Amino acid sequence: MIAAMVPLANAKTENDPPLTSDASAFDEWLAGDYMLDAHGWRDEFAKETGVSFIGNYYVDVLGNPVGGQNQALRYSTLGSFGLEVDLGVATGWESLEHWSFTALGYNAEGKNLANDIGNAVQPSTLFSGVVPVGLSQLYFQYETDDFTGKVGRLTPEQYYGSSPLWDYFVSLAFNDNPWNLSASNPNFSGFPGAVWMATGSYQIDEKWNVSLGFANTSELDITAPFERGVNFDFDPAKGAMFMAEIRYNWQAELFHPQPLPGHVKVGGYYDTASVPRVVAPPPGGSPLDDGIGAAWVIIEQQFIPGKTDDDTGLTGWAAASWTGPDSVAVSPWFYSLGFVYEGILPGRPEDALAIGCGVAYMNDQLAGQNHETNIELTYMFQVTPWLTVQPDLQIILDPLGYNNIDDALVLGFQCGVTF
Repeated sequence: MIAAMVPLANAKTENDPPLTSDASAFDEWLAGDYMLDAHGWRDEFAKETGVSFIGNYYVDVLGNPVGGQNQALRYSTLGSFGLEVDLGVATGWESLEHWSFTALGYNAEGKNLANDIGNAVQPSTLFSGVVPVGLSQLYFQYETDDFTGKVGRLTPEQYYGSSPLWDYFVSLAFNDNPWNLSASNPNFSGFPGAVWMATGSYQIDEKWNVSLGFANTSELDITAPFERGVNFDFDPAKGAMFMAEIRYNWQAELFHPQPLPGHVKVGGYYDTASVPRVVAPPPGGSPLDDGIGAAWVIIEQQFIPGKTDDDTGLTGWAAASWTGPDSVAVSPWFYSLGFVYEGILPGRPEDALAIGCGVAYMNDQLAGQNHETNIELTYMFQVTPWLTVQPDLQIILDPLGYNNIDDALVLGFQCGVTF
């Protein structure tokens, strides 16, 4: 919804001239959910064929005018494109009414500003370091009112240790997951990374939800040149990751006359794959160790309701996560907290203000490194339902845990388009 433009288009008086067909078409385009959806053809096409198109593209432009090892201006882009097929509608078979199939490709470009600052946590979530174009996710889904199951090529961190609140952030300190879960184990990959995986989430009742997953982590081919996500080798004997998460929901009477939702999530994973050691092994020893585990606790509570039950309103979170053993954990402990306020400005119900602070404690075996602190303040303007523009400010204290690298100020913006 375009809070600044749609109400004006609807606020006609008797003295206003009638809208031209061109003006009506322009207003309809701006108010649509997608940039490419003339006259709502996508929904009609999906109803008739069961095929829904997926397309989005994000770009970050970030620089550090102050601090770090070097001053630089960098950009990162990440786009996804593909389709989702409702198999029941597409085939006309009632036996497949709960099944769907999704295929996603990606496009990724850019450079990592963290290399110039000399810090651990990437200022841009979009930077992935993969080859520019490739295949990402490819999976089947079965969904009912209380169960969702998926199997195929999936991205583990989208389903475990995640929160929709963190989608409002630009820095990897917050967006996606607690940072150390994937920093210590690249197999716990984020988009566009994907592994063979099966996962299921069951809503036991209004309060309890449980999720279980299994992934084959022997081949993280998204990071390998020329493979572009199409190495489909499956060998659990070389690496298997087991994931679990339990969620408990509540309604709390706090500072508002109506009860407000909150929840806690407790989860973890264990990966049997070989993981690079944090420091060099003893003479003759292997640079890899077998096995890495992780655990996390995430607490969220709404303090001011949104306009609907699904709106964020003012919601805060606190999270703590651990990875180990110390031989392979880049950051054994990571803590974060923050707030997201959607609709903070009158007349802008879809805009969101977000602020977060994260502290990454570096491994004790890394000489001279203690902890790195990341602070982010950002505001997302929902220009249209399919266009966002997001100014961003980040402060990085003690980059990489060193106190001899100047604290860095990062400024820039993110822009996103849903096609």
